[in-house]
Amino acid sequence: MKLICIAGLPGTGKTHLAKHIASQTGAIRLSRDEIRAQMFETPDYSKHEKEIAFGAMLFLARQFLRQGRDVILEGMPFSRREERDAARELALEMGADFELIHCICPEEVAIKRIASQEHPAADRNVDLYYRVRERFEPFGHDEQPVEIDTSQTED
Repeated sequence: MKLICIAGLPGTGKTHLAKHIASQTGAIRLSRDEIRAQMFETPDYSKHEKEIAFGAMLFLARQFLRQGRDVILEGMPFSRREERDAARELALEMGADFELIHCICPEEVAIKRIASQEHPAADRNVDLYYRVRERFEPFGHDEQPVEIDTSQTED
């Protein structure tokens, strides 16, 4: 049983990679953006709303892990250490292996993707890319993410 957490700036291909992994492995893909869109008729993208959706995502992940299913968490940058730690702690609690993946690509590729794609989060725009980049907490030595360059993927 495995819990995979996909981190990265907006437009770096997290959703594309998560869908690919899910289709190849049968893992359950949970997207905070999609969960939020289902929970709130007109989302305001506040911190409070994001925390509620994140909590719901972790709740669902726990239920699927309890069933012995592999789970992929995505739909958010996992830009803060506390978010990544929450996912890691859930895996530990449930006896699941934990894998942290960090999607990267050149800025111009991410910006082009953001400008040309529809997304469940209406606040996903170029400004969001720069705001998340500014607040992204570096990975600790103990986190050791698998870094995947998504420059060549079509998402």
